[in-house]
Parts: sequence; structure tokens; C-alpha cells
Amino acid sequence: MAGAQTITVRSASNIINSLSTYGQDALAITGGSLSVNNTSNLALLSLSGGALWSTSSANQSSIYVQPGSTINNNGVWRDANTYNNNINGAGVFNNNGVYSKTGAGATNISSTFNNTSSGVVNVDAGTLLLDGGGDDDNSIFNSTGNLTFGDGVYSLEGATINASTLSLTGGSLEFNPYSFYNSNNYTLQVNGNLNLSGASLNFNPSPSGTLIPDVVWLGETFDLVNFQGSISGIFNGLAEGSLVTVNGLNVTTWNITYHGGTGNEIELVHEVTPNSVNYVVANANNFAYVAGAQSLVTSTPTTLNLKGLDILPGSSYTLGVYDT
Repeated sequence: MAGAQTITVRSASNIINSLSTYGQDALAITGGSLSVNNTSNLALLSLSGGALWSTSSANQSSIYVQPGSTINNNGVWRDANTYNNNINGAGVFNNNGVYSKTGAGATNISSTFNNTSSGVVNVDAGTLLLDGGGDDDNSIFNSTGNLTFGDGVYSLEGATINASTLSLTGGSLEFNPYSFYNSNNYTLQVNGNLNLSGASLNFNPSPSGTLIPDVVWLGETFDLVNFQGSISGIFNGLAEGSLVTVNGLNVTTWNITYHGGTGNEIELVHEVTPNSVNYVVANANNFAYVAGAQSLVTSTPTTLNLKGLDILPGSSYTLGVYDT
């Protein structure tokens, strides 16, 4: 089925095996359930003009993407639900256009959600919970509402997330070590606060499982996440300074810090004095290290009290005129 006509889903169950639409809001979902159904061929719902999804009561309209089936949004998908609704099933939702969340309700997407490099997600109201994983490299998320990444595996290399708070409450954030040497744009940029409660950190193998032929020097760092606000929580099992094993790098053991750079980077650091901690969170009982550019410049004389301080190669530490 193809064309510029408007397909409206109002009630009961509606099954789509293949549909391409082109006009603005050519698919209108105002009730019932929509199932993208994989029969003998892979089902495909392709929206060049976008869709309007708006219902008048909670859980009135669900979208089920069956295994092997795909929704491609190439236009503007307007999620205007005032009440809670969901997109579920083991299929895939590819956002190549704009996913616009304007309704006050909560939308839970437990299907795989891929926000591609040409895609933009705008959460202007309500809550968007991504709960099925996805490949979101080099994409853009904007949120003045609530944006949460829950269960599933998420690749967000080079992505930009503009939100007051980004929450990673489950699942895992995945990086490819191959990108560290072959891309200048693998760092996740979070322009806001970062909440890591419940999330894990994973590394997938380099191509063909080969080690990257490069010399790793003392003090080398890889910036995983840059955040412009505060940070709360840690990756599961990875306290500040913990050893991290990264398959695919010729030196596999690194240390993680949540206070790298000028204090707002999650970094892998090679390598630090055993049992030392990042200077930002160190106290008089700690041996500390500096990774990045740190300073103790205060308006009143201040004494730095540590067991020891290791300034890693390529890093710097600045004391104020009256500081000791």
C-alpha cells in the first residue's frame, strides 16, 4: 500500500504488512493497536511524511513491531500522547527523520530504537523511556522533558544529548575500541547532568577481533563521555579508579575515572599507581593522580594534603600563588 492518502487507526487491531506513506501525518494513530507484521516477507512501514500518534486515554494505542519487522521514520513522527503508551516487540524502529515527543504522557519504546546520524529526537514534554537498546552513533537528542535510557545495549559514540539530565538507569553503554584510534568523534557529548545509576560499560571487539597496532604510552587517555553538568552514580562494578579490561587494545588493562580532563570527562587512563584515585575525589589518606588539566587556584591560601600526587604525562596541575 503506498501513496499520499491518510491511513487512520482508531480502534481494534490493525495489521500492516507493507506500507509507504508520503504526506504529512499520512499515518494517524488515535486508538486501537497497530501491528507491523512479519509474514512471508520482512514487513516494512516507511513514513516519508511522518505520523501523528495521539490518544485520549492511557495505553489506548500500542504499536507492536514483530520480530524481523521495521518502522522507518523518514519524516516527522509526532508523539502527542497525553497519556502513557508504548512501542514494543522485537522489531526495529529506525528514526531517520524527527521523532517529536510533544504529549505529556510517558512513552516506553522497548523495540530496538536506532536514532541514525540523520535523525533527531526532541522530547519537548512528558517522558521518553528507551528500553530496547539501539545504535545511536552520531545522532542528536534534545530534551526539555525526561529522557531515560533503560534496558538494552546502546551505542552512542559521537552522539550529542542536550538535556537537563540524561539518565542511564539500566542496560549498558557500549564503545568500540577501534574507534579510539580511527575516529576523532567517538566521545558521547552530554550537555547537562549525567545519572549513571544502574548502567554498565561494555566494549565490543575491534574488526576481526584483531588488536589495534599502536603504542600506548603512560598517561594516555580515551574520553568516553563529556558532560557539562554534575555526575551521579557509577557504571556497575566500576568505582573511581577501577581496572577496566578492554578487548581489542594492545594494552588491555586501564583505569576508569569519572573526573578526567578538567573534571567533566569519563576517561580510560593508562596507567595509574595501584590503589591511587583521581585528584578530584582524593583525601589525605590517598595517593592521587592527575589526568588532564587540574588546578587548585583559590581566593584564600589552601594546603593540598595527600599521601602523594602523580601528574601523568600530558597532564598538568596548577597551584595558586598562595597555595601549598
